[in-house]
Amino acid sequence: MSRRNPKSIFLLAADLPRHEQLILLDEHCGDDRSLRAEVESLLRHDPGADALNQLASTPMAVPPQTSIGPYTIQRLIAEGGSASVYEATQASPHRSVALKVLRRSINAHAWRRRFEREAEILARLDHPGIAHFYALGSTPPPESHVYIAMELVDGEPITTYCERAGLTVQQRVELLIQACDAAEYGHRRGITHRDLKPGNMLVSSDGADATPRVRIIDFGIARLDDSQTAVTTDGMLIGTPAYMSPEQARSDAGAVDARTDVYALGVILYELCVGRTPFGHEPLVPVELLRRISELQPTRLGLIDPTLRGDLEIIAGKALARDAAQRYQTAGELAADLRRYLEHRPILARRPSAAYLVQSFVRRNRGVSALIVLSALLLIAGTAASVRLLIQSRAKAADASRETVFWQGLLESMWRVPGSHQLRREILSSAIPQLAARVASAPRDVALQLALVRARTALSEVEFEQRHFDECRHQRELALAAAELACEVDPDSIDAQRELARVHVLLG
Repeated sequence: MSRRNPKSIFLLAADLPRHEQLILLDEHCGDDRSLRAEVESLLRHDPGADALNQLASTPMAVPPQTSIGPYTIQRLIAEGGSASVYEATQASPHRSVALKVLRRSINAHAWRRRFEREAEILARLDHPGIAHFYALGSTPPPESHVYIAMELVDGEPITTYCERAGLTVQQRVELLIQACDAAEYGHRRGITHRDLKPGNMLVSSDGADATPRVRIIDFGIARLDDSQTAVTTDGMLIGTPAYMSPEQARSDAGAVDARTDVYALGVILYELCVGRTPFGHEPLVPVELLRRISELQPTRLGLIDPTLRGDLEIIAGKALARDAAQRYQTAGELAADLRRYLEHRPILARRPSAAYLVQSFVRRNRGVSALIVLSALLLIAGTAASVRLLIQSRAKAADASRETVFWQGLLESMWRVPGSHQLRREILSSAIPQLAARVASAPRDVALQLALVRARTALSEVEFEQRHFDECRHQRELALAAAELACEVDPDSIDAQRELARVHVLLG
């Protein structure tokens, strides 16, 4: 394979913030140290690097009445890590729009590609429950703004609207059905939203009949199931933690599909019914929240509010199944059962109970049933103890396996996601004490030792990016100690050697 041109890699990395430059260098340079050194030298001598990184660390503020293409900025609506959303006025046709503007400091090829992918996704959607796409455009230098113009939805989050309007449970379900229909429309076109939450489901009453209508917005991290145009990254921790599905919490990108959105809709249904998310009834650090989502089944609605027992409880439980195969397979199936609930018709999620089946059999075969019951009681008495031991043994093994998968997925995502430093820092800071405690109780578990190495090294990277150098040095020294301990437990572990070498490099 021919050697990559260092100048071409430099051009790709020059416009990126430092933490994203490191990710790009890992991808394009691999193990070629001399190539990486050449590119690093070019980046160090780039005269625009300091100004660029300073601009990337400050919010982009476009003053009111500033023109971007054919749009005049009126006010800032929201601001994220890569873009800001403004209310703007378009001259022709005259209308108000939501203008999403890419931050100039990260206006590089990779980010423009993501922005263009979002525009492509929006352009495929034409549904009354989804904010309409108007245009993708850019302005010439020196401004060089890249923007997406969309329908301006003047509404409020679905949960806020329901509380303010004092809606009944039935009325809240009717609004959620609208969101399910819109999500189903996107799913049929190969689009998984991946970040459905109340803030991205706005309710407005702007129609002629003032009927409340739900519109889904913000497809910035949506997944397009098209191998030629999809831009996805395995192992990325993507979404809003409280509304993530178990597969998202495990960073299992390959398992993310329409059923991921079904889970998020189930979380919102749960919140509309009882005023909180399934695992949000107490303050939780992010890592503990993600652990509960990936390992636990939410408390049944009927145990929180007895009036919710019955069909609605069953519908929510099916939508929130930890195993995606046990959920509604589409948002349309969820909407159909919610409609059956409102119409007092039997829902598909309710299956005949075991007790009902037994009773039916006994009524048909009374004599045979007596013999079966007697035989069953003798069999149960003779095998109960052994079965109990077997179940306990398998449960312990399954718990250990789930824990390993959870830590591996979570920490892998911390390396790959160029997301919010604060979120990464919170997750890692809360994860490390739990990992250290597990290592102390299971000192010969090499997988946990390596996870602790990776967690401390990842946190040191975050501290380095935030220029907290004293804390960075401390975390690196602890990572080195953990790596050495892992090597003592298993001297032949290639993973441990690799992590130890990485820490040595970071320490110079």
